Amino acid sequence: RIGLETNDYNKIEELTVYTAQLNSQWTDAFSTELRYSRKETDTQQLPLGGLSVGQVDVTVNDMPGVLPGAGNAQFRYGADINRHDNYLNVKVDTIEAIARYHMGIHDFMVGLRTEQDDVFNVFVANSLGTYTFSSYANYLNRVASGFTLTGGVDPNGGTVPATLGTARLGAASFGYRLTSAYAEDRIQVLPNLDVLAGVRLDTYSMDDMPTYNSAFASRNGFSNQQNLDGKYVVLPRVSFNWKPTDRLRVSGGFGGFSSTGLNVWVSNAFSNNGVNQTNAICTGANLTNVDITKAPTGCTFTPRGGNTNVISPSFQIPVTWKGNLSVGYEFDLGRFGDGWLVQADYVRMSNQNALYWTDLRAKQIGTAPDGRPVYGRNTIGDTTGNSYDLMLANTDKGGSESYAITIAKEWNEGFLEGLGGKFIYTHTESTDANPMTSSIAQSSYTRFASSNVQNPAAATSDYEIRDRFAFD
Repeated sequence: RIGLETNDYNKIEELTVYTAQLNSQWTDAFSTELRYSRKETDTQQLPLGGLSVGQVDVTVNDMPGVLPGAGNAQFRYGADINRHDNYLNVKVDTIEAIARYHMGIHDFMVGLRTEQDDVFNVFVANSLGTYTFSSYANYLNRVASGFTLTGGVDPNGGTVPATLGTARLGAASFGYRLTSAYAEDRIQVLPNLDVLAGVRLDTYSMDDMPTYNSAFASRNGFSNQQNLDGKYVVLPRVSFNWKPTDRLRVSGGFGGFSSTGLNVWVSNAFSNNGVNQTNAICTGANLTNVDITKAPTGCTFTPRGGNTNVISPSFQIPVTWKGNLSVGYEFDLGRFGDGWLVQADYVRMSNQNALYWTDLRAKQIGTAPDGRPVYGRNTIGDTTGNSYDLMLANTDKGGSESYAITIAKEWNEGFLEGLGGKFIYTHTESTDANPMTSSIAQSSYTRFASSNVQNPAAATSDYEIRDRFAFD
């Protein structure tokens, strides 16, 4: 298949950031920090040929110049289906207050941070439609072999004729607040040993909910209006730094870490609620004498007739538990110089409540000869216009182990003064149940290898770099 220039696109990103910070030293032992920031990110993906024509796929085995045996030769033009209307605006307002106090061998720190995220996301794949033509002759004669379309509709309306370019009616608009309270104490146990212990509490509050989908409820027995409200996670951490001699350093730690980048996954549940973003029903549509800038006569949109993404009612915030140990020694190599650092590092990470997608409409109907489950479609409830109900869920599968060796040297005298270098070798073994490589739920659900996509086992991660060599 050959894609023409109009199937490519430009990605435009604009970032605007405002910050203000007040640092106050009240006494020799007590200080505070007060911070405010606003970050706005504006992202567009614009087809090079504009938004007048959706995607067009033409089989051209009968076109002059195409050689016999060329397979299923095709060309594609028009706006790529994922860029028919693709716009994202995210505003993040953050206020943070930190207090530090020194008392004897203790350095205390407490903080409170609150972040308001407001998201407006327009992403309705295929909202300009996709026409397919089974031959070049049919393309010239405007006889299509197929047409698909997804659009935005009024969730309170009824069935209407399907039209192109209605993505804005299917946009996702929502906000949530993430509040973090944290405290830590760094203790200078010995002149050459300090220990840090702390804890962080992240709490989500959210008033917005996805539009209710009665058809989804009829199929699955629960509402699609799950959100992040009331979700929280407690993240304890402890670490130490020990220098037994002038040349030997040992450090390590253990703790829980949680990503705050849930916007894209949450957005799927708001935009793909199956109500105001729906698939066109084109039964009996006229595919002759077609106009590729319009939907065929006979195609209709019906609210509650779309594919659905939903957050699991039992959804929990993902956490990665990380432990590390580092040992470094500076060698004196005589004529080759002093200060040669050789360091060994070990890092182990384990997933808790990692993310994956599962299809609520998938139903096991058999078992393959090699033992893999075979799935069909569940037909319970109202399935009109619906192909799948993808649910964002959690799994504890997956983790990683890394070993690293570092050799480093800096010259501070002689003719090599100012020269330095570092060699690092890292070996990593990493697994996950679903790499979640796409912001689109269906892509993340289907585009990875698994013997059981509904309940994937931990396997080698897409992000693993088994052996890495670095010179600096």
